[in-house]
Amino acid sequence: MNKYKLRLIGILVIQLFITVIHKTSSNNFDASNFYHLGNWTYWLGMGWGIFAIVYAIKLVCPHCGAKQVLRGLSVFSLRWPQDQCHKCGAKIE
Repeated sequence: MNKYKLRLIGILVIQLFITVIHKTSSNNFDASNFYHLGNWTYWLGMGWGIFAIVYAIKLVCPHCGAKQVLRGLSVFSLRWPQDQCHKCGAKIE
């Protein structure tokens, strides 16, 4: 399996773990603190989510520069990183 695919899966598993921790720790919802400004799990989850998106955007082919995960603006243009580029067929390592 491609190392970039394993890293992306690991990042998404950590994001899922942070989300579960946040949901279980924030049972008492206070309307005065709508954005959870005092909750560290909220900020950790948001920061890690932004990191995951940036990591997925930066996965490109070293030969032709084609994006490997987020290929367009559509949700349907997502794909997992493969061993070869989907555009030029060059090996990605």
